[in-house]
Amino acid sequence: MKFSLRLGDARSLTREHAWVCCSTNLVLPGFGSLLGGRWAGYPQVLLCLAGFLLTTVFGIKFLVWGVQHWSELRNPEGDPLETLTAVWHGCRWALLGMGLFGVAWLWALFTNWGLLAATRPMADAGKPTPPK
Repeated sequence: MKFSLRLGDARSLTREHAWVCCSTNLVLPGFGSLLGGRWAGYPQVLLCLAGFLLTTVFGIKFLVWGVQHWSELRNPEGDPLETLTAVWHGCRWALLGMGLFGVAWLWALFTNWGLLAATRPMADAGKPTPPK
């Protein structure tokens, strides 16, 4: 199996191929843009992978931290502001990763609109004109 991050051919983009690119972008932002021949796919892939890695690594660390500090978090006599600060320090990097992935996903969504808009004139060109 051959794997490549080379740009696809944007000139031969059909409506069906554009929908495949859009579906891929919804799952893995940037990869569908690359299939559709858009240069914006490269930074989208970087944002997607960076967000995924940050969320995974720091999310697991936050879960371990939460289990270790469970009794402190459930203490009704503790200072709520101190508890909230501790939770923020534990989860902020995981939230940054989610934000990066969200930015990549939204950017890919706008790229999807561009991919579909670029295929509209080509899709209508093959249809016969209706009789008068």
